[in-house]
Amino acid sequence: MSRGAAPAAAFLALWNDIDPSRREDYERWHTLEHVPERVWAPGFLSGTRYVATRPGQPRYFTRYDLNDLSALETAAYQDLVDHPTPWSASMRPALSQFLRKPCRQVALAGASRASALLVLRVVLIDGSDDAMTQSAHRLPAEGARHIVTSVTVGRVESAGPQA
Repeated sequence: MSRGAAPAAAFLALWNDIDPSRREDYERWHTLEHVPERVWAPGFLSGTRYVATRPGQPRYFTRYDLNDLSALETAAYQDLVDHPTPWSASMRPALSQFLRKPCRQVALAGASRASALLVLRVVLIDGSDDAMTQSAHRLPAEGARHIVTSVTVGRVESAGPQA
């Protein structure tokens, strides 16, 4: 979903799993209520959910593109978190392996958002984004077996009501 053409300066990365007995309800809720109410909040540009193809990790990864991290500080977003709808409130206890990482975008290369995604979480000991930024600009490229169409590098920041 997208409401505008403004480039994202930040994104919110979320990983989670769901109680298998609630999976169908989760799919409906996430598609029909959760993502739409988020992307209509000020500063949210789009939301995309991906499903893991390998076991042993959270089943879902969701990325919300943001104008900037201040989108997570708005009264409208705070209200969504503090006053969930009955459906949202019923889903919260079924979530597991929940991880929320607000990120300031530090590099972007390529122009495509594909249906497949590889997410790498890297801890930089020296705190520098330089190596990751340089790597992003060497891609996208056609590799031996795969084509990389886009690379985004983000630095985790503390933002929002769940920071």
